[in-house]
Amino acid sequence: AVAQGGEKLALVVAMMGNDLVPLEVRMQNKVQEGVTLCKPNDDPADTSVPKWEENGVRPVLAQEPLAKAGCKAKVAAWTKGVQSRLVQAGAVGTGVSSGGAAGAKASQAVYECYPNAHGNFKDISNAFPELAHAAIFASAEKLEPLMPGYCRHLAANLTFIQVAYFTNDKGERERIESDDGTGMGTTDGSLIFDTTYATEVLEPLKEMFPFPKMVMLAGNHDDLIYFANNDYFAAISNEYDRLVKEKCDNRPNQKKDIILTKPGLEGTDHDVRRVLHQLNEWDTKPRRIVHAWNFNGVSIGLHSERVKAAKVKGLQYKAMLEKIINLVDHRLKRQHALIVLSLAVKPAARLGHIGRDVEPTVAMHAALESDASFVRLMAKIF
Repeated sequence: AVAQGGEKLALVVAMMGNDLVPLEVRMQNKVQEGVTLCKPNDDPADTSVPKWEENGVRPVLAQEPLAKAGCKAKVAAWTKGVQSRLVQAGAVGTGVSSGGAAGAKASQAVYECYPNAHGNFKDISNAFPELAHAAIFASAEKLEPLMPGYCRHLAANLTFIQVAYFTNDKGERERIESDDGTGMGTTDGSLIFDTTYATEVLEPLKEMFPFPKMVMLAGNHDDLIYFANNDYFAAISNEYDRLVKEKCDNRPNQKKDIILTKPGLEGTDHDVRRVLHQLNEWDTKPRRIVHAWNFNGVSIGLHSERVKAAKVKGLQYKAMLEKIINLVDHRLKRQHALIVLSLAVKPAARLGHIGRDVEPTVAMHAALESDASFVRLMAKIF
């Protein structure tokens, strides 16, 4: 009976992988469960621990397991087929292994090696759910030779309203519906988003502003950074905003449009403030100019500011550890605390978070701070 059950399950997964199940079943499998997480504060100078009241919450969606299993092999094959083109476009999120970290590392190198180039961090509001289906299918047609069967997969899975449920910060259940976009927690979600942005936004942008007009571009899903001198800095920003709106029906995130520059350029011909008037006018406060900012959780920019960013991460871990310490023996059993310890805040995890892709001198102080709290928690448990 177990063997027969396993064979039936394998058959169902295979049918789902080949888009052979009825529409009603596909619609049900697209219903996702959401988990709300506190949005981090990207400002390296802000040492406060993120709170949903200040930064809001991000609903992260989890796809139905059978749907993920049926789609996994195809997505891996399509990713391999299109990887080279994604890399050339600058879409490192799917095109490069550990792409976000690679993009951050390359950005730091450009910041240090090109003295007159400024960085511009770009972000998109509600990027995945609002991505226009017209843009997705237009991109798929261009990439079909590299991704056989991709268009058929999209036609079978993106032609109905997508539904997600999550519990908001007030403990209330909410239902989200969308007749556009793709799921952020689905197996194919990142591939759909990255391929669409590669062909509809990044490739046209790089074609219009080839090196050395645009020194570098790296896109990690909906986060992007480019570097350019004053001659082309504003034009690149404006064209990116236009492509995002017109080609993908998305909205550039005005609050996260951050300019990265160097302290020695103020008052010179290379001061980025000389070209701010050329940028698109927005209805929010003026763009922020910084000497360091985070890209995919890794700080980029001036060394002293990056040290501050590492301290922020250390303080966040310290605050979390202190909360666990206070809960032990009261609401949290010691065995449960040990499980949390081993999964979430073990030394390897903390080192990977605090010291990821930065030099030891950047992360050392923050790592020592969190270590002290870690030792206190271990002493409390044992």
